[in-house]
Amino acid sequence: MSIFGVNPIAAIIAFAASSLLGYLWYLPQIMGTAWRTEQGLPPEALKPSPQALMVQMLATLLISWLIGVNVMLLQKGLLPAGTMILLLAMFVVSTWATRLIQGKNNKVALIDSSYAGAMTILNYLIYSIIY
Repeated sequence: MSIFGVNPIAAIIAFAASSLLGYLWYLPQIMGTAWRTEQGLPPEALKPSPQALMVQMLATLLISWLIGVNVMLLQKGLLPAGTMILLLAMFVVSTWATRLIQGKNNKVALIDSSYAGAMTILNYLIYSIIY
């Protein structure tokens, strides 16, 4: 069974791994304190609202699925080999640009865009192993 050519089990694994990576990435002991401090936010800012979590989970699922579609098309020879590099660059640069447009400093932009890049690479590896 597949949905848009993506194995749903692979998508669930990629989504779960991406969610776990995000949880770990923004832990106070890893990047969370620096991310919060650079924005001048109080400690409770690391505890997002349920609505924010749901929107982030939906975004993570959609990104994971998009990467799965790309990996599947790459493996079938329907996309050029450099497509994943372009996708990775798009996620990193668009996240960086969005943070700067929002008035965030370069440290916040680096933390968020490096997570976007790490998530993209993680998803690519998971789909490549499963397919």
